[in-house]
Amino acid sequence: MASRKRQPPAGWVPAPEFTPESKAITSAYPDFHLRVWCNIRGINVLAYIDRSDSKGRLVRTEVAKATWVGKPPTEADVVLWGAMALSTWLEKLVMAAGEVEATLP
Repeated sequence: MASRKRQPPAGWVPAPEFTPESKAITSAYPDFHLRVWCNIRGINVLAYIDRSDSKGRLVRTEVAKATWVGKPPTEADVVLWGAMALSTWLEKLVMAAGEVEATLP
């Protein structure tokens, strides 16, 4: 049995974020995610970049994934751990770029 697509109510317009044009633009650029949270294991950091490849498939690059156990964390600790994860990743990028430039004749 073929499914019937329901027609939207008269005058209804989808939110601009859900239009095909918006989806095409969104998928053309990388999307960065950072989550820092606390649980019984400690402070958890998860950071990654999502982007679409040429075939529209999701490609995820992990930036940071860590857990720190210690004293009860403060708000500053949570922010600091997120900042440290990002700065470590950026530092590796800069160092790798510098090594490539240094080896060029």
